[in-house]
Amino acid sequence: MALALKHADAIKMLAKDRKSLRQQRAKKDATIARLRAKIVSLEATVKAQEDQLREMEEEVMQPLQTPDMHRENDRAERQANIAALQQLANNNHGHGNHDHPGSKLKNFQNTNPPVFSKTEEPLDADDWLQTMENNLEVAGVDANEKVLFATHYLAGPARAWWTSTRAMNAGQVDLG
Repeated sequence: MALALKHADAIKMLAKDRKSLRQQRAKKDATIARLRAKIVSLEATVKAQEDQLREMEEEVMQPLQTPDMHRENDRAERQANIAALQQLANNNHGHGNHDHPGSKLKNFQNTNPPVFSKTEEPLDADDWLQTMENNLEVAGVDANEKVLFATHYLAGPARAWWTSTRAMNAGQVDLG
């Protein structure tokens, strides 16, 4: 009989241990399910943040990229400016007049005018304009030639701005 009691007690203990193990397994399964849900949520958050970062990078890089069309327009405009300046120089070459446009162009270039591309400070643009105005005056450039001479010294974003301004005004820009 003592053996039967021990056996019954052992069965009760095994049943109790089995119940305890089932409860522990259920807790672990619930914890695993919560962790899996958290991982899925975190993966979705990471993907959304990566997408956001990609969009931000595109927004930042877009202004830095210069399309080939703009480069070609800039190049064509520079060549047209050079041709116009050379035409002015050739039309008055050899007339003995030191005040002709070719001479003015050389005089202007001798003032070492600065090239303007871009700036974060509006006063820098104003300084460039004042410097160009002074250089144009020193070189004796006529009012009708000032825009042509000065815009030849625009580059990058400033040249793109000038090109679009001329296009909007169909080449009829009156800055005087």
